[in-house]
Amino acid sequence: MIVRDSFPDIDIQPPDINEKELDSLLVHLPPVRWIDGSKKRVKGIMNVFNQMVIEASNENLPIEKRLDERLLRDEMLKFFANKGIDLPFEYAVVQAENDSLSPVHSTGFQKEFTLTPFKVSLFPNNFNLKLYNLIVYFPGRKAFIYKSFGWLMFSSVLFTLIIILAFALTVNLLLKQKKLADIKSDFINNLTHELKTPIATISVAIDSIENPKVIGHPDKILPITNIIRQENKRMNDHVEQVLKMALLDNGKLSLVKELLDIESLLQRAVEAVSLQVAQRGGHLLSDMKACGQLVEGDEMHLYNVFLNLLDNANKYSPHAPEIRVETSLKGEMVCIAVQDKGIGMSKEAQKKIFERFYRIPTGNIHNVKGFGLGLSYAKAIIEAHSGTIEVAQSEPGRGSCLEVKLPVISHPEQL
Repeated sequence: MIVRDSFPDIDIQPPDINEKELDSLLVHLPPVRWIDGSKKRVKGIMNVFNQMVIEASNENLPIEKRLDERLLRDEMLKFFANKGIDLPFEYAVVQAENDSLSPVHSTGFQKEFTLTPFKVSLFPNNFNLKLYNLIVYFPGRKAFIYKSFGWLMFSSVLFTLIIILAFALTVNLLLKQKKLADIKSDFINNLTHELKTPIATISVAIDSIENPKVIGHPDKILPITNIIRQENKRMNDHVEQVLKMALLDNGKLSLVKELLDIESLLQRAVEAVSLQVAQRGGHLLSDMKACGQLVEGDEMHLYNVFLNLLDNANKYSPHAPEIRVETSLKGEMVCIAVQDKGIGMSKEAQKKIFERFYRIPTGNIHNVKGFGLGLSYAKAIIEAHSGTIEVAQSEPGRGSCLEVKLPVISHPEQL
């Protein structure tokens, strides 16, 4: 520690023996009376004696006269620079026994700074003098620590977020893959079933024609050929539906647009489904209020859309179907609503019915056939005509209402 060289109040003088004299005495003493290291022991005793003399001379000397404060601060600055610490600091010398401040301290040092853990004893080897501690406080210590670890913390947080994001994307991808695999399996099973049924029916019909009791009677062959024709058309419709969706996926589905009387087109679809509804003891009512509005669209695809909506209303009515078709004019859009009193849909099902391959759960009803492509196809066609299709209303057990809106081209009075 830094101690002044002058001690004005010294009353005790150390022995007037220098090191050369000590060496001479040690050399001339009889060797047999000394063991190895005796010279070091004598030197140590002399150093202790000298230290006791210095302490005795400084016992009543105040701490501010025993320390060179300027030199103390310079030594601290040099030490901190060697350690890479470039921070402002406050320091003070305090009594070790009660942490009372001495006059040796920086101007900004406050009493509460004595709680800092950065302290060191100034005179640890003194015998009689009061013990003092040097305390150093860094006001910007936390900011320095945060700055030192800032990039490390930022990198760690960023890396953690990347890992979490990658994990979430992986899980999401796996769930999507599982969903696609389930859809694919369900579609293949459903398609196999849908194609196997008409094939089996055609096979039975051919066997019936070849029966000797039938082949010679044209009146018995005609009904069988009608069955073959219907089942063949059924298979063709299934294949066409799948091919249409494939064309939509590839963006190769071309629309042949022309001016169409939307009510006439809708009425054709109503008539096509009316027979099926009547066979189940139901009713299909139509209320046309659009007054012959014209739209620009593809006749075949729009007809298929209306046919699909009416067919769904029939299929998802477990009892005698009650279907109502209405048209109305809402601004520049013609609105077509198809309402039924079937099984209805839950809120969750309403969000998914336009997804490909999705089919509404029917409980114990297993006579509802299809691939889950109809409404997905309808949505794609309607949007290709700059229109919209949505579930206007639906409640489980109380039926559903699907609404299609298409832009009007011209009003009757403009024709």
